[in-house]
Amino acid sequence: MNLPLFLCILYAAIIFYLSSKTGDELSSLPTPDYIAHFIEYFGFGILLFWWRSKTTVLNKSFLSPAFWQALLIGAFYGASDEIHQYFVPGRCTSWHDWFADVIGVGVGALVAMYLIRFVRKGVINPLA
Repeated sequence: MNLPLFLCILYAAIIFYLSSKTGDELSSLPTPDYIAHFIEYFGFGILLFWWRSKTTVLNKSFLSPAFWQALLIGAFYGASDEIHQYFVPGRCTSWHDWFADVIGVGVGALVAMYLIRFVRKGVINPLA
């Protein structure tokens, strides 16, 4: 079983579920909307990078192909999420939210990329 892919699909389903909530159900968020989008997609970026790093080589360049793949998949999913919200009562589509989604995915993928590189080099031992 491909655990990273399963977790990506599960996380995407959770994002879809949260996006299906009406505006009244989400009016009590303790943070600004764009912060919530960033945090939500930060986690998605970590999972997307982990999944893509299993099938691509992490080369020595600054940004690996897995980073760009995670960013593109996350950006497209964020755009579809914004379109989905257009049809939910009390919600709206916002390019600011989408931008926060993309930045969140990118930062999450960068964090995952460096963590995975450190683990593979033995700098970090997650089992210690």
